[in-house]
Amino acid sequence: MVEPTRPEFDILDSEGLEYHRWVSDVETTFIGKDFTYTIKPPTDPKDKPSEKVQGNALMFFRRHIDPSLRWEYLQLKTPKELWDALKGRFGNFHDSLLPELIVQWNEIRLLDYKKFNPLATYLVGN
Repeated sequence: MVEPTRPEFDILDSEGLEYHRWVSDVETTFIGKDFTYTIKPPTDPKDKPSEKVQGNALMFFRRHIDPSLRWEYLQLKTPKELWDALKGRFGNFHDSLLPELIVQWNEIRLLDYKKFNPLATYLVGN
């Protein structure tokens, strides 16, 4: 049996670098635990999750995010609110990772060349 305080997969770090993988892990686990309807709207309005189920899902979320994120989103009381807040913060790949990846690419793209001379490249080609 899994210890209740032990995370079932890696926690979401405060920078959200592995957010998309983390979302996939959460969605898969929520299907297994039957918590999916706490973060996605139910098809039938009568199938609203109970407070106990929402509390369990919220505890699961908080156990799988970085402590700094836990403190930042402590005021959110439902799993849907926390899910939407994290999606708003880390969900857009272009906003969260692309600027950092562009900087890294600009730093490393010419590191393989000891010397780069465009004129010599032109003369050798002709």
